Amino acid sequence: MEDLRKLKSKELLKEAFWQVLKTKKYSQIYIKDVVAQAGINRKTFTAHYDSVDTLMRDCIEELLQKLLIHFDPHQTAVLNDFAYSTREYTRFALDNREHLQLVFANQLDSIALHMWKKYLITTQPYTQKSSLRNDLYSNYSMYCCWGNLLWVLEHADLPLDTLVNEALDVYRIFALNQTQLYEAPEYGSHSPHPAPCKEFSS
Repeated sequence: MEDLRKLKSKELLKEAFWQVLKTKKYSQIYIKDVVAQAGINRKTFTAHYDSVDTLMRDCIEELLQKLLIHFDPHQTAVLNDFAYSTREYTRFALDNREHLQLVFANQLDSIALHMWKKYLITTQPYTQKSSLRNDLYSNYSMYCCWGNLLWVLEHADLPLDTLVNEALDVYRIFALNQTQLYEAPEYGSHSPHPAPCKEFSS
């Protein structure tokens, strides 16, 4: 019973944080604001968190966990069905639009990105390779997905199917262009006698 009470108190504090963030900038939020919104006392707050910053990080981590499950390398559906992953990712953005917009509006996205990168480093399937490649993989995955997340939020008035289809079309075009780019003769990737790049030809 005690554990259930603690869990309930923690959930009340997290809900209160998001509510207060709707009316005040993050830099102006204090413990007294959160506990007043939650309807609990300061002692209960300090039993779970040592500061508003700790509470904020817990709230963002909980939000990201809902998203990052769609990038779990151990999930067969994620690896084998890119359309599935894209749809679930887009659905997450739409379902959590309000909280995500509060994160961006209060410049908390750098903290979210740091948490995202930490997750990718600890779960991605290339840990046996060099740390340099690990870092490149993590940054590429993180920032590409983050850019797509922003795009979904900016077009959240569109139907889910439209957003998913547009994203998949862009991914296909990007993949095709990348293939053509690295097969172009001036890059010398597949040609034994690469042609000079026109921009640098005399």
